[in-house]
Amino acid sequence: MHIMTKRTKIVIRILLFVQRWTMPAIFTDERKKKIIRLLIENGIELFGMYGVKKTTVDELAAKSSIAKGSFYKFFPSKENLLIYCFKLIRERISEELTDSILQNSGSPEESIQQLLQTASNLPALFPVIKEFYNFDVQNLLLQIAEELNIEKKEFTPSIDFEKVQTHWRVRGFTIDADPQDLGMAAEVLTSHTAVFGTEEFKKGIDLLIEFSSIGSTGFISSSLSP
Repeated sequence: MHIMTKRTKIVIRILLFVQRWTMPAIFTDERKKKIIRLLIENGIELFGMYGVKKTTVDELAAKSSIAKGSFYKFFPSKENLLIYCFKLIRERISEELTDSILQNSGSPEESIQQLLQTASNLPALFPVIKEFYNFDVQNLLLQIAEELNIEKKEFTPSIDFEKVQTHWRVRGFTIDADPQDLGMAAEVLTSHTAVFGTEEFKKGIDLLIEFSSIGSTGFISSSLSP
């Protein structure tokens, strides 16, 4: 009977280890969903720490406990993964911005000040969004998004101004503006012309300026008795 030497056993273990981390595995549908979510979460973290260019597929796969070959079962490239990272971050930032207003018990003017403060802190809270302001990365992402039929504005956080208007109305303030226009004004806080186009972006800036000076323009009226 052939007896394996210690050296042979070590070689076999090494080969099995290499196979495990380099060969694509077979995943159930439930496992696929979990891995996709994990890759997106880890992408947000690694891209935020090191940037897209310096983050490797090997690092993304290792942190997600899958083989490098398995990564490509879920995303054709790390840039493609970044698209979905931005989509998830959009949801989180939208909630963050909306909550910054809803949790403010002061006047609408004070709420807007809080909103602007929250917006200024977004790069610290979500470092990955800085990648969207890298010209090369931005162009590549917009190209991939077009190929995937993903609207540019899907990357852009927004504020639920219908909820905000209800919140202010309960507190005795009426906002004489279309919620969609207010939403556009808020979106420019986290976007740029590449997403909106020059004309739409300028309109959003103009609305933001008007919205920020609502106290002196009559944009807000109070139904509370003095």
